[in-house]
Amino acid sequence: MARLLFALTLAAAVADECPLEGCEEAGLMQLQGKKENVVHEADQDRPRRDRRDSRYESYHHYKQYSYGPSPPTRQSTTSEPADPSTTTATPAPPPPLKCEDAEPQAPRNVSCGFVGEKKARVKPLDSDSVIKFIQCNLHFHLGAEHLSAGEYDLDSPPPGTEKASTVTPGKFCSVCDIPPVQLEPYEFEYCKNVSVGNTYEFHWVFSTGAPLVGLRDDGEEGQLGITDGLGGALNRTNNPKVIVRGQACRIINNASLDTEAKIEADYADFLTQWRTPPAGQGVRYMGSTTGDAFNDEVCSPIEVNWHVDTKCCTLSAQAFDRTCKAMYDEGLRDDLKPKGSRAPVSAANSAKVVFPLSEPTCSN
Repeated sequence: MARLLFALTLAAAVADECPLEGCEEAGLMQLQGKKENVVHEADQDRPRRDRRDSRYESYHHYKQYSYGPSPPTRQSTTSEPADPSTTTATPAPPPPLKCEDAEPQAPRNVSCGFVGEKKARVKPLDSDSVIKFIQCNLHFHLGAEHLSAGEYDLDSPPPGTEKASTVTPGKFCSVCDIPPVQLEPYEFEYCKNVSVGNTYEFHWVFSTGAPLVGLRDDGEEGQLGITDGLGGALNRTNNPKVIVRGQACRIINNASLDTEAKIEADYADFLTQWRTPPAGQGVRYMGSTTGDAFNDEVCSPIEVNWHVDTKCCTLSAQAFDRTCKAMYDEGLRDDLKPKGSRAPVSAANSAKVVFPLSEPTCSN
């Protein structure tokens, strides 16, 4: 496992972080023309669930998370003592990574004017790179993990808002401009432990190592290959490039969405795509995985290219629940409820440079 974490932290080529025009792009598998996925006949007939039977377990967030196939534990079928040479010991988790030894972390302050102090070794991939990646997960955190001054910067939910969850909260958007009728409770059918008025930061996870379309079946996992947790990011490689889109949304009850057609239109495939920020509103930076198991002393060893909307998004409870239904249909269960939030890391653990979401284009 230590080898896996080491490989992930070396996922990109070494390069100095510098002004926009002088940086080398982070390493990325380039597409050379359109190529059809070649799927062997045996793979087409093999259920995706069978491929999970050999899951190995990886320690992440200092808890055991299933990241992929794991060798089965050998068990003796007799009363004789097991032969030490034929038994497999559970590997010990790697020691915690001290932040002083870590690469730049996430979440961070994305407010205009905030400057980090840690030099990243590569330049973050831009928004055009996402189309070359495969989505492997969608999950959400209670409150915004990132911090944006004047947008999602409140330390607690708005007065009168139900917390509806016991996990560690992040930052919250104001609802002072929301009419009271849109803050009335909503009965969620698919989303768990959520409520109107709260803020949730949604994370769309894309990876170069997620399952290929041709290797998915019609089982309970659904067609997109999106699964609970981050294990799907390592489905085909142990050192994938990962892009995570982050968007903090306050939840309102929009009673005017009173038909399935209206809800579907408002939902707008939120399972796979965020509400695209206008030009100049999104940023990108080099960071890490998040979650409340990390802080400014114990850091994540996994590198992530972050794309973040710096403004509060407003999402209807109806569209939120429709998103959870889509997640449920894809086989997700654990990610239907909010995760705990990691506090924004200090300047000492934040990348020095934050870039605009997209590279500027030149016109002749």
